[in-house]
Amino acid sequence: MEKKEGLTLIELVIVMSIIATMFLVSLPRFIQLGSSTRLESEARKIAGMLRYAYALSARTARFSRVNYDLDRGYYWVTLKNKQGIFVEAEDILAKRKKLPLQIEIEDIIFPEGRINSGVTYTEISPQGFVEETIIHLREVDSNHQLSLFTNPLTGEVTIYEGYKEKK
Repeated sequence: MEKKEGLTLIELVIVMSIIATMFLVSLPRFIQLGSSTRLESEARKIAGMLRYAYALSARTARFSRVNYDLDRGYYWVTLKNKQGIFVEAEDILAKRKKLPLQIEIEDIIFPEGRINSGVTYTEISPQGFVEETIIHLREVDSNHQLSLFTNPLTGEVTIYEGYKEKK
């Protein structure tokens, strides 16, 4: 009698059902990983814009601001011109950016208080002082949150997991 090599149809069906079950069990984790990655990516983009505005102020010897429209989900850099008016910066890195629909700026905390709607800004001086700011980002569907802290003396931005009001 000859021995046949290979798998039977029943063995293939069993293997396919095991693979399908493993996929269905792991799918929610992959979806959650994707949303958390988007939130972290947006946090890094805002931190990058703050660092860019810091460098722009130092390079041009003028005040700059990172502006936030909390209601519409935009953020951008403005630079003080010679007439003393803040105008939108022309650089590609400073242009107006829109947060993805599922991500929002929940609120921003300044030493003067908390802002949770409207337009506000973080001001940066040419001498390197950055207005102390805490930005809270939230992923709407999962309620995952990140907190961005600016260092007033160095301009560095630190990102923390969760909603934090103090370091």
